[in-house]
Amino acid sequence: MGKFMLASLVLVSLFITACNDGTNKPSDQLSPFEGRWQATAYGQVIDYHDEIASFYEFTSSYCILTRKVEISDEELREEGWELSDDNSELREKAAFSDTDIRGSVFDRVDDLPDSCRTNLVARFGDDNYQDNPELNFEIFWQTFHEYYLSFDVKEVDWQAQYEIFRPEVTAGTTGEELFEVLSAMVEPLMDNHVEIASEYGDVDFSNHMTTIDLLTEEFVNANGEVDTEEKHQQYVKYVVSQIELMDEVRLSYAVDEGGVEFAANDEVIWYLAPDNIGVLIIDSMIGFSTDNEDDIEAEAELMVLDEAITQALTTLQDTDGLIIDVRNNSGGFDAASQLIVKHFLDTERRLYCKQARLGSGRTELEAYHLSPAENARYLKDIVLLTSRNTTSAAEVFTLMMRNLPNVTTIGEPTQGSLSDSLEKTLPNGFSFALSNEFYLSPEGEWFEHVGLPVDEQIPYGTLDQRKNEEDLALEAAYFMLTN
Repeated sequence: MGKFMLASLVLVSLFITACNDGTNKPSDQLSPFEGRWQATAYGQVIDYHDEIASFYEFTSSYCILTRKVEISDEELREEGWELSDDNSELREKAAFSDTDIRGSVFDRVDDLPDSCRTNLVARFGDDNYQDNPELNFEIFWQTFHEYYLSFDVKEVDWQAQYEIFRPEVTAGTTGEELFEVLSAMVEPLMDNHVEIASEYGDVDFSNHMTTIDLLTEEFVNANGEVDTEEKHQQYVKYVVSQIELMDEVRLSYAVDEGGVEFAANDEVIWYLAPDNIGVLIIDSMIGFSTDNEDDIEAEAELMVLDEAITQALTTLQDTDGLIIDVRNNSGGFDAASQLIVKHFLDTERRLYCKQARLGSGRTELEAYHLSPAENARYLKDIVLLTSRNTTSAAEVFTLMMRNLPNVTTIGEPTQGSLSDSLEKTLPNGFSFALSNEFYLSPEGEWFEHVGLPVDEQIPYGTLDQRKNEEDLALEAAYFMLTN
């Protein structure tokens, strides 16, 4: 699961239609929000006039008006939008439980980008829309060309991809065929935050093999290709049974089987292991109260998470060491990661830095600081378990935790998908996402694609471990804390 970029969350709520009396205000009463606002690194523009907000996505050659609705100044402020002291910058800052989550900066500009003034492309549903597969291909390719964080780190020649796949698209290409071409073109990026969604299906990718991938490989090696319905049912049964076995094994180290506690929609689990060692399992950074991923539920979700973490650490407060397991955590909200980390801080700390690609360079470096939680803090020795399944917001959690002096990491390098997802649309209605941000350690280290390393590498959920019903990484963490 990819991370939920703040902009994608707030823009949904930002552009909810609101009541408006339609009266134009005198120039001396103009809203401070009045004007055009451009986030160049994200290819986004907001044009706000007379309480009408028009939202554009643009590249150097193309521009799409994605939304146009009514919203008042008061509603903008309620949504968390703030102006800089000199009214030159607009930014959304989410008030998520004292976390440090920031949207992209929109600079005040005099006019719309050239492409929005000269080449505004009609969208599906517009009166003047005409299906044009070749145009959709061009916009898709150029969006990646101008905003994708780094083709070099992926060792992909994007121009070569154009030369290979562009001839496959003609005026007669069907929507399903275009979907297949675009999917094939981005597959070599092996990026967990690259996604394409359409009426013909959706695709996403992984930087490195996950547990599901390894279990699939095991099944195929033992049983051949999954080419019949019977084989498919056997395959699903095998994968489910093996994942259940891995979950049972990591809970089997509890002193008391009945002492394993679950909270936050079973995404937070904790128990006491022998020799007074605590185990805290965090399996997601989203979905703590419901399955609803809408931003309206985000703050409520985080409140449930904070209650669960507080309860767990209160129970485990007197242990002599703590094992935190995020090996099955595929991500969610960065705010959730920050909220959890606050419970392990002894003082305010600079925990990571962030930039976005801006042409051939990057935006200004921004440092993210957090202060300790007010209650339920755990400051004793901690071992953090990660794996190839640890992805996105769970990697941001790892990026922060590895800075703490009392934390050791054991397991496998993480997935290597730290960037938020930059969400885009095509004229034909396809939606897609790409990575365009750089998450850096306080020292400037960049772990995109390669993943965050561990202090001691031990594979997770191997066939031998499952056969022997043992968890070697958890055992190594236990040994380290008790010796």
